[in-house]
Amino acid sequence: MSAEPRPLSPAEEAALDARFGTLPVLAPPPGLAEATLSAVMVEISADNEPVAPILSLDHARRRPRLPVALGAGLALAAGALLALLPPRHAPADPADLVERGVGERLPAVALKVAVLPPDGAPARLSREARYAEGDTLYFRASVDAQAWLTLVRVDARGATVFHQQALPPGEADLALAEGPLAWRLEAGEGDALFAILASSQPLSAPAVEAALGRAYNGGEPAALCRAAATLDSRCSAELVRMRP
Repeated sequence: MSAEPRPLSPAEEAALDARFGTLPVLAPPPGLAEATLSAVMVEISADNEPVAPILSLDHARRRPRLPVALGAGLALAAGALLALLPPRHAPADPADLVERGVGERLPAVALKVAVLPPDGAPARLSREARYAEGDTLYFRASVDAQAWLTLVRVDARGATVFHQQALPPGEADLALAEGPLAWRLEAGEGDALFAILASSQPLSAPAVEAALGRAYNGGEPAALCRAAATLDSRCSAELVRMRP
């Protein structure tokens, strides 16, 4: 008769958790992303070209949401790529957390960004790469509870809220009624942080811009998210670096 397994001690559990924490994030099998994107492009008819909303820095400052025609295949290909990519996880900041059983728990949030060059295939945003005029950004967010999302661009000159929407638990592309939301980079546009804030209630755009207007801090995502904690929100941010 085999002996029943004994429970792990707290020290053994901690050691096991630590070993699991060192395991790398599993990437999709080689070729899977490319095959998915190819299949999407094959399924999309060349004649089916709906209008998708694309914002630029000038548009965001003036607040209109002017749609620009974009091929459906390219937008869906960027969305397919984002769906395959695991989010980057940064250590939790204590300011973002609520003690168990005390107060209201804020939704956890993660942001993914894909970049579509004018004459190329979409790829995941790289913090080490530099981007240029005409590159288009697509955004996907995941939350673990019903949340109100606020998408904001922050640079050394200040913060600009350019999109807000509600999202149920799960993962989805950020979108307006016309289709996936996109941001087209312009000539003269400098380095900037793009951040998604998740809150239990809608945030005031002027309050967000005031709180984050001086939080660029050389393009450090963690510093921006610490500032966002003052808004009763949790945050995920990515730095977009521009070519000189």
